[in-house]
Amino acid sequence: MNLRNLLVNIIARHFTKILLLTLLIISCPRPELQVITTPDYLHEARRLAAENPLAACLLLQETEIDEDFKLERANILVQIYLNQREFQKAALLLDSINWRVDIKPYDRHIIMIRAGRYAELAEKSGDSLLKGIANLRSGNFAEAINLLSMPTMLDEYRRINLAKAYEGLNDHITAFSILAAIDSVPNYLLPEYQDIMTRLLIAIDDINLVQGQVEKLNKPHLENMIMLKKYEQKNNESKSRELAWKLINEWPKSEGAYYALRHADAQNSSQYKAVGRVQYYHRDYDKAINNLKKAVPDDAVNYYLGMIYYNRNQYSNALTYLSKSSWAAAYYYRGRVYENIDNYLRAAAVYDSLDRKYSGSDYAIRGLKRKAFLYEDIGDTLKAVEAFLKIDEKQSKFRAALELLRIGELNKAHEILKLSNDPEYLYWRIRINERINKPVDSLKNILLLLHPHSFYNLVRFDTGLDKDTTNIDIWINQFSDTTISFNATDTTRLVKAVRFFELGENDFAVKELELIEECSAPDLLYLSRLCAKYGADRESILYALKINSIASKQNRRLPKALYRLIYPIRYCTVINDNKMELPFALAMIWQESLFDADAVSSANARGIMQIIPETARSIARALGDSVYDLNNPVNSIRYGSYYFQEMLSTYRSAYLALAAYNAGPVRVKKWVANNPNAEVDEFIDLIPFNETRDYVKLILARETIYKKVYE
Repeated sequence: MNLRNLLVNIIARHFTKILLLTLLIISCPRPELQVITTPDYLHEARRLAAENPLAACLLLQETEIDEDFKLERANILVQIYLNQREFQKAALLLDSINWRVDIKPYDRHIIMIRAGRYAELAEKSGDSLLKGIANLRSGNFAEAINLLSMPTMLDEYRRINLAKAYEGLNDHITAFSILAAIDSVPNYLLPEYQDIMTRLLIAIDDINLVQGQVEKLNKPHLENMIMLKKYEQKNNESKSRELAWKLINEWPKSEGAYYALRHADAQNSSQYKAVGRVQYYHRDYDKAINNLKKAVPDDAVNYYLGMIYYNRNQYSNALTYLSKSSWAAAYYYRGRVYENIDNYLRAAAVYDSLDRKYSGSDYAIRGLKRKAFLYEDIGDTLKAVEAFLKIDEKQSKFRAALELLRIGELNKAHEILKLSNDPEYLYWRIRINERINKPVDSLKNILLLLHPHSFYNLVRFDTGLDKDTTNIDIWINQFSDTTISFNATDTTRLVKAVRFFELGENDFAVKELELIEECSAPDLLYLSRLCAKYGADRESILYALKINSIASKQNRRLPKALYRLIYPIRYCTVINDNKMELPFALAMIWQESLFDADAVSSANARGIMQIIPETARSIARALGDSVYDLNNPVNSIRYGSYYFQEMLSTYRSAYLALAAYNAGPVRVKKWVANNPNAEVDEFIDLIPFNETRDYVKLILARETIYKKVYE
């Protein structure tokens, strides 16, 4: 290695130390300072933790500390890990020093809860309710019963968990009696109540007792499934069959309907159709085909059969059945079949038929969009524009304008873009004016005034953030409502919410807070800070965004502290471990999940980085993982970072990698092929999927916000 490379490596390895030494000298310009001492390092780390927790953490980890100061360093690191929601790291650090640092009881408890150390929590906690829950979760049911038998403010919650403890000892009657004695269950506790009550009612032999309680579940399909199982236990085939057919006919998508099929001996066309429909909804396709083909082939039967073959990519069979159904959905999926076999003109004709027969319906509008995109794909821009303009939606009109812009029809494009002051409309009017040498300053001012945080301002024009320098507590009191105004009922809810937070039950805490209505700006700030304090980041952000909305209506700039509530730094050392740039990764997590580890999308993407299970299985194989949990933020960041970096190595640009992360690499490959020479802004705004187009722009904008808020 030559001298230059050696120096580069040394500087890279010790960059954080060099930077922080510089900061220490700047922030502590003492003439007598000859040596930077351990207390100086620790002082700087504490100061830096709020502004740049990653740098503070690296400083503490990389600096040699005198033995006398190791506990103080550990204390600072634990607080950073807590603030970053990195509970496992906090637990391991505390293990290494035998938990000898002085931390608050709540911090100690939440580390154990989030690290899953319930046996340890049960032993060390002085909170009897929390101790009872910890014993329950660690399987010590007898001790849990002893602790959970004492009334508390959260009594419905306590009783549900007490019932679980008795269930753990197979004492179903006592567990049942505890639940039956609850007069009213809060809506947010209802799913847990229903789950345990369902298990108990199935386990109890006394059918009369079950019948008297089952209606309290308030879920008819669940009530019928329980009674079906009770009649099964009593070998009452007649009643079992009666309830089975009721479930099959009335709730075909329910778990109970699929379970009921064991009692369904179809004898006629309508019964074959009903059974086949349940099997179709539950993706039991072979059996569904067998039963549906025995039914009279009406619109529904033909649609179900057609969709089964469509989902199996057996397009010839799919067309056979879909063409026999007059349902709007059948027309739409016929068009999709023709697209999949590259018969684009036939697909367009089907979408035209759908529009004529079901004009204005959801499927007709979807068909018109598909037709417009088809004409784009085959290069018939004018027909694509005509189709987009026929759809009465802003996004479709905007796409028509971009298509006209691409073929040089600037005046026609400009006329469409004048219809709205949405950010993309304003931006492309600016771009057109630039091309024809017309003034753009007034349009840029409008764009900045109406959409200061848009992708176009922050990324394309680099306008920066215009922050209010006023202290947030002074700033918030400049609204018309200047004091926190919770009434007695709200105060009770706040007390309950805090208690739930202390138990690590953030979901229930948040549900209590959501019951508080008519919040003023100071109320919202209080709630945002409360949620941030207890790790409910999604809700903290949402409350802060409500303040932003109020401020926007009054054209008020936001103070830095409010920006930091909206855009918090979390998981910074985990992100650094996975070699992602912090502002970019935080922007991705913000967009994907608002830092909600339990987030689940409509496509079944999970966790803070929203990984689809199928993709996760592929990543796990590549990383050599046999076990993983997508709801664990550390795991989610690891998998999300790996997948994004794979996309980045393929496409060599952040915006294409983001599009591939969201929509899949196959689609992005097609979009690149369709627009090989498009500039960045044009390519992004021509992404066909609204979700992906917004996803890319919002992440790039929020990356910029993160950089400017924490610069």
